[in-house]
Amino acid sequence: MSEKYTNDFRDKIDIHSNYDYSLLDWNESPSPSVPSVNDFISNRIKLLKLNLYPNVSKKGLVEKLQLFNETNKKILLYNGSDSFLKDLCMTFLSPGDTISVIGPTYTQIDPFISAMGSKKNLIVPDNIFEPKITEMSHRMTNSKVVYLSNPNNPTGVLYSNKDILKLASLFPETIFVVDEAYIEFSKNDSIIRENISDNIIVSRSFSKAFGFAGIRLGYIMTSDKCYYELEKINNPKSINTIAQEVGRFALSNINEVYGHVKEVVHNRDRLYNTLRDLGFDVYNSFGNFILLKIKNNIELVNYCESKGIILRDRSSFPKMEGFIRISIGSKSQIDDLVKILLEFQQ
Repeated sequence: MSEKYTNDFRDKIDIHSNYDYSLLDWNESPSPSVPSVNDFISNRIKLLKLNLYPNVSKKGLVEKLQLFNETNKKILLYNGSDSFLKDLCMTFLSPGDTISVIGPTYTQIDPFISAMGSKKNLIVPDNIFEPKITEMSHRMTNSKVVYLSNPNNPTGVLYSNKDILKLASLFPETIFVVDEAYIEFSKNDSIIRENISDNIIVSRSFSKAFGFAGIRLGYIMTSDKCYYELEKINNPKSINTIAQEVGRFALSNINEVYGHVKEVVHNRDRLYNTLRDLGFDVYNSFGNFILLKIKNNIELVNYCESKGIILRDRSSFPKMEGFIRISIGSKSQIDDLVKILLEFQQ
């Protein structure tokens, strides 16, 4: 299944207007990582020439990203990392090609695979919470591309960079895409800080740890070889002026971002420990979410919605029957959620 939100709760409301719901469904941040960003935009927008196209050179932003990631690899910016997935498929896949996806995982890549007339080879470990990805290498043979999310969404597991590098070395003609949308919440450094091979592309996002999902800004880091292939179809005007300004602003205030991440991780672990101690079947993660497994999962999601809390049922994913994903909100949102879950159990 792909990430299509037909009949989703979000179709019913304008989330940027006043509403009384706690949105714990899409793994958004409970607030921007840099609280002063709205004041910055309000002041900065008066000086911007919005009648002109965005700065196609992205001057300053790419350099700040290289410093932040401690890399000299090539960086290509996208209007959200989902846009990269589309360009990835258009660049490296042809009709009949196979792309292997280590799942269960984020499915936004599915419609792009189908559009190219390519085949998705979904590789699901025997134990989705203790995956041994190197032992599944025989299932990646003849793949043009291998896609994995690290940390993984929705299982929350973290693959070792060593194992990913080993797989990439086993298949030097295969493109390995490592989606690190949640890496800041984990104990791992980005794989980009390793001596990666030319066939690895690392995808990153400003939506999760930075808390700027609304500006739609993502990027990839990779070798010259992959960069120049992707650049051929990359639209240099696709990163809007405000997104570029916010991106530079956030990276200039990176200590606030780190503080925000620390708070989210604290709230994640607090929610996990609280629900575990109350007898719930919960799974912690290396992302900004936890998982709750319960028999009457749909009933619980609907009950929470009636109480103003929106959760995400993930039971349609392989080996995830009965699982609900809970995004980490603010302290008060978490406290309210715990009360609602206890009410439901009574």
